[in-house]
Amino acid sequence: MKFLLTLQRTQHAKLFALSVFAVCAVLIGLGGAKAASAGTCTYTDTGDSSFNTAANWSCNPGAAARVPGTGDYVVIPAAQVATLAANVTVASTTVSGTLNLGGFRMVATSTQSSGASIVVGTGGAGTLTFAGSGNTGSLYASGTISIVTGGIVVLNGGTMYLGSNWSDAGTFTSGTGTVAFVGTAAQSIGTEAGFYNLSISNTGATVTMTGNVTSTSLTVASGVTLAGAALRLEVSGAFTNAGTITGSGVFNLPGTWTNTGTITNTGSILHTADVVAFTDSAGTAATSYTTPATVYFKVTDPNRNTDGTTAQSFSITLTMNGAAGADSEAITLTETTVSSGIFTGSKQLIPSNTTTTNNSLIEISNTGSGSFTYTDAQDSADTSTQTATLTYYLSTSNSATTNSTTATTGGGGVGSTGYIPVSSPATVTNTEKDTRLANLTAMNVATNSLLKLQDDGNAATQEDSAVYYIGTDGSRHAFPNAKVYSTWFVGFSNIKIVSASDLASIPLGVNVRYKPGVRMVKFTTDPKVYAVAMNGNLRWVETEALASALYGTDWNTKIDDIPDTFYTNYIFGQKISSASDFNVSQQTSSASTISVDIGA
Repeated sequence: MKFLLTLQRTQHAKLFALSVFAVCAVLIGLGGAKAASAGTCTYTDTGDSSFNTAANWSCNPGAAARVPGTGDYVVIPAAQVATLAANVTVASTTVSGTLNLGGFRMVATSTQSSGASIVVGTGGAGTLTFAGSGNTGSLYASGTISIVTGGIVVLNGGTMYLGSNWSDAGTFTSGTGTVAFVGTAAQSIGTEAGFYNLSISNTGATVTMTGNVTSTSLTVASGVTLAGAALRLEVSGAFTNAGTITGSGVFNLPGTWTNTGTITNTGSILHTADVVAFTDSAGTAATSYTTPATVYFKVTDPNRNTDGTTAQSFSITLTMNGAAGADSEAITLTETTVSSGIFTGSKQLIPSNTTTTNNSLIEISNTGSGSFTYTDAQDSADTSTQTATLTYYLSTSNSATTNSTTATTGGGGVGSTGYIPVSSPATVTNTEKDTRLANLTAMNVATNSLLKLQDDGNAATQEDSAVYYIGTDGSRHAFPNAKVYSTWFVGFSNIKIVSASDLASIPLGVNVRYKPGVRMVKFTTDPKVYAVAMNGNLRWVETEALASALYGTDWNTKIDDIPDTFYTNYIFGQKISSASDFNVSQQTSSASTISVDIGA
């Protein structure tokens, strides 16, 4: 049995203090057959303009004047004005004149198969208004609301509850009112440009747009499906979806956005991104980074949150300019929660003699800049490009201990401690580097090889036990101890024995540091435990739970103490606050050689 409610044009009002479940109960409870006194009641004003005055009504059948009730079909002729003075329930109402609901409620429960519960505009005229105390009032219709040509509906602050469809061919003024679809069977929304609050809470079937719809706000309840077809949905203010919305047209949703449901649109979803930026670890906009560092990215674009049940991801591409080495890296941005619409990601920035595209490290060979462009996959016109300055810094530090134990072998001087800005990836000129490499070739010593002195058989001397790595910068780099060595190499079979004079001819460079990702470290005077990242970047692991997540349940067996004398071999980067902040295997695989790690 289909019920129909026809009005002229209606605008949203604040939802009446009655839950959807209560509304449905009212509709179902009143949807029976006509009462015994049912008839067609025609209104003729006798002077007080009150719908609730018996003398203003003529009902057929029935001899005595009475106020229409359940089962009656109400007619308000042209030029007649009727105002509710109390709540009323009828079968249907046809309005060619004016019906003012005031602050009261009308429930229409028509069982007519050929008409509607309430018709506004029959004969080319008619007005339904919700004006009254507080401009409230409510209309409950089991069937369609159809505003026919010539009809006028003024919703003001009222609420219209529909059990079936919406059709507007007249004039609808919404004010701040609400139109709520609360049926249990399929419903449709015809073309409407004037909704204020549109509420979809049909839990029994799909509500389908059959025309373009515009509203100031839209709320789709959990368990509800709104089908947009190939049409246009415009919501200028608050958009709230806990259900399912589908379509293949245009959803223009520029206002506030809350989506805990799902949205599937093969057309486009328009909402300009709120934030596209480089940031620091706290999410604050940043414009520059100095190696080694972690570069953070943030995009806040609610319409990329189309599935409010899972954290979604997408990728951007960071490209370094020629001055920085022209590296290019894909950056994955992941939603911070399942429905935040805020997407973040990060990558480590290191100095490097060479750059490798898409190796999960931002490598720069000199000071320059990096840029990324974000383009909304739902809206190609929504695009933004951001650029940050990337400053090249390289360590030239050596420990006092290493200096004293290797000084007798000759070697070069020790660079200044700490990190200093340089104009090239090495602290020597290209000519000097070429000279060093030529010297290595003359001695038949390859880069990336291991050297040491011949054992002199004297346990009291230490110089012959030191092992050096030959970097691509033409320098030798000392291993501070066996623990550092074991993170890079297994055994000593590939070490070349050289003379003291040959070793002394190779300049001494920075110490070799722990291989990234292999072990965690701490200093003897510092209780913090650090993960080792590229370029000697130490990152504090905040909790035991994080250490376990990164290094396994035996994490506490993978920590080495570093003497404070080697403090200047390392720098301190961003702390690790979540497991996603640090990829152990990625760090290890990225350090393919010691030269790559030290930026030689």
